[in-house]
Amino acid sequence: MRRLGGELARLAALAAAVALSVMLLLNWLAFSAISLYQESRLPPNLREELHAEQEPMSAELLTALERIDAQLYVDWITAGSLALGVMAGGAVGFWRARRLAQPLVELAAVARQLRAGLSGARGRTGTTKVQEIEDFIADFNAMADSAEAAERERRLSNAAIAHELRTPLTVLNGRLCGMADGLFALDQTAVQGLLTQTSLLTRIVDDLRLLTLAQAGQLALSCEDCDLARVAADVAKVLQPLLAEQGQALELELRPATVRADPGRIQQALQALLHNAQRYTGGEPLRIVSGVQGEQAYLQVLDRGPGLSVAQADQAFERFWRGESSRGRETGGSGLGLSVVRAIAQAHGGLARYSDRPGGGACFEIRLPLAQPESVAARR
Repeated sequence: MRRLGGELARLAALAAAVALSVMLLLNWLAFSAISLYQESRLPPNLREELHAEQEPMSAELLTALERIDAQLYVDWITAGSLALGVMAGGAVGFWRARRLAQPLVELAAVARQLRAGLSGARGRTGTTKVQEIEDFIADFNAMADSAEAAERERRLSNAAIAHELRTPLTVLNGRLCGMADGLFALDQTAVQGLLTQTSLLTRIVDDLRLLTLAQAGQLALSCEDCDLARVAADVAKVLQPLLAEQGQALELELRPATVRADPGRIQQALQALLHNAQRYTGGEPLRIVSGVQGEQAYLQVLDRGPGLSVAQADQAFERFWRGESSRGRETGGSGLGLSVVRAIAQAHGGLARYSDRPGGGACFEIRLPLAQPESVAARR
């Protein structure tokens, strides 16, 4: 593999050699043409004397030949000057090419540093006036920033996953060992406690799988034109009796909002929002709102809980984030519910966000693009 500097030197030398060869060939052709032309202009008697190669030559012939030689001498000087100019131009071009290539050489060194584990290495910008090279360095730095952020997120996520799985596994192991040693009775209550821990483990694993697929752009969606109001009504029909048993009211304010989405995934996201809100409201009614604003449909879950601070709102959709001590696995949460909601919304080309509810409380919202009119018409 050749180095860039050597390749540039060879390229400059080749260009100079080709230019010089072409100039010499053209000069030889010009010399021949001038000689023939000057000879054709000689008087007939001088041409005969020249071809006869008589010695000594006449003064008239010598004068004519000196005139021809002078013209050829000027031509050779001109050719030599041009050759020197070509070589000088090649040297300047090589120097300039080296300067243009230097940022790329430095960027290659940065890439080797990144490969060696120096995640903070970045290319220097502002070292060249060539816009394309500056853009390339900026794009490279942006790619390195993204890779560093992804690696940092991966490490934090792995640590969080290990932490979240350790607790239910420790509980399961301790209870089972206690039962095996006869320290705990194997009764209905004990079995129910074990099932609770296994359910939490299953939910964590399922949520992690969904997040992984969504991040890779491989989350399976069975999209169709669906009304968010109807989806919310179906979820409410199932959950209202369960919430009523716990003294929790569920209010509905549903207006039609047709989107192109997977109804099952939207139901999953809505259930996660309701489950999240239920844990922090202290028995206050929950409210589901759907409707249309501009070119987007929205689905909101509102509560009268403590809400979130600005700093907490920025982190609310991160994996395993809990803002309060009450927002923990003790209340049945996996710490992934809001992350799942965001992943489902983004997979549909939408977003999930938090805002303060007027009068106190929280408002978690999913926004999705409206279904195209031609799609709705075709369905009808």
